[in-house]
Amino acid sequence: MDYIRVGRVVSHNMANGSIAVQFDDDDSVIDEIFLLKASYNPPDIDSFVVCVFPDDDSGICLSSVYYHHDKPQGLDQYSFYMPLGNNSYLAVEKTSGKLVIVANDITISGNVVLTGNIDITGTLKVGGRTI
Repeated sequence: MDYIRVGRVVSHNMANGSIAVQFDDDDSVIDEIFLLKASYNPPDIDSFVVCVFPDDDSGICLSSVYYHHDKPQGLDQYSFYMPLGNNSYLAVEKTSGKLVIVANDITISGNVVLTGNIDITGTLKVGGRTI
């Protein structure tokens, strides 16, 4: 029997790509609800998720959902916003189309081609030497 439920994430199982979810309607916890394969970005602990149950033995987490208390501020300035965890996110500004990347550190491996101007605030290091 197919059904959809909304619950709260209580734990992650990173090894098998699943989460445990508590459902308030009957105070149950289902320990193995699998995440979609498109990208591995498990929802935060205590976030609310929408889960589908195609049969009685298995569940799939479709997405986390924003409620008033956990909705990020300032989303109206973006046409796209993707939280990445640890206060990191990707966003696209509506008015300028500018891609915004917010993270503590960013590592790029491979060849990089830049076209346009570069504005640097802070220290620039090349080959370990400060320029």
